[in-house]
Amino acid sequence: LRRWNFQTEGEVPLAGEWMVSWQELASPEDLASGSFEQVAVPGGWPEQAEPLTHATYRLEVLLPLTPQALALTTGTVFNAHRTFWNSEVVHQAGIPGTTLGTTTPRLEFSVRGLPPTSARAVLTMEVANFRNNRHGIFRAPVLGTPDSLMKKTSTSSSYEMALIAALLTLALYNIVLFAFRPIFLAPLLMGLISACFALFF
Repeated sequence: LRRWNFQTEGEVPLAGEWMVSWQELASPEDLASGSFEQVAVPGGWPEQAEPLTHATYRLEVLLPLTPQALALTTGTVFNAHRTFWNSEVVHQAGIPGTTLGTTTPRLEFSVRGLPPTSARAVLTMEVANFRNNRHGIFRAPVLGTPDSLMKKTSTSSSYEMALIAALLTLALYNIVLFAFRPIFLAPLLMGLISACFALFF
């Protein structure tokens, strides 16, 4: 991204090959001499006989030499995570830990402003998951200007709210239809399915 102009060329999803250290939660300083392997982001964790429960992701980002005001979307991470920009914590959802008892899950999508940075930055994400069958980063973080990311997030939220409203309306319609004609179970089934999709969207 050395020659990238975020003002004119827009935001950039940080998708691709990241470095990861399995079964370790470590700050950027502690990871300097750690053992890493490459993993695709977005993507889940590999299946193993002993399930993986936590990991630390690391990505080096080469930035324009002239500092620009930047922000970061945190992506979709399952499910507790802490995000560092260089050595500074810029976001935390839940409490990532190394055991079930020390981990507090929370699924949260957010836009966070970043400290002024030029030339180079290291993005580090500590991720822990003991309660969900889906593990890893399923939507890559996005780097861009605060205005463009906030606008994109607002548009996405409006779309999601409209879809949830449509599903709830469909659920209500089918349940009312079943109330008038209870001998037909199809409307009840359709109403319950629509309500489930709306609640867990």
